[in-house]
Amino acid sequence: MLERRHRQCLRCSPSVAEELSRAQADAQRQQIWDRAKETNWTGDLDLATRAKLNCSSCGSKVDGGRFCSSCGAALAMVATRGGCGSTANKPGAVFCSDCGTRL
Repeated sequence: MLERRHRQCLRCSPSVAEELSRAQADAQRQQIWDRAKETNWTGDLDLATRAKLNCSSCGSKVDGGRFCSSCGAALAMVATRGGCGSTANKPGAVFCSDCGTRL
């Protein structure tokens, strides 16, 4: 159906309000990223002192690496999924990479 005044198809032409809303959301998202980049997120970190990790198996403080120097356990935690049992999930994953269930 063509509107006589503007000669545009009302079903095919974009809604101005929807386009404006999308543009505003995109601009807001970009401004958030820009402001986050301007902020010094590491100002209070002591980067000169080596960080110590706690081994999840024995509790020893270790300087890092892939394995605990006291007991040999892997320091990177593997997130497993209870239902499917996948061990392919990386530390910090929120959803299972095999079945999509929340971890």
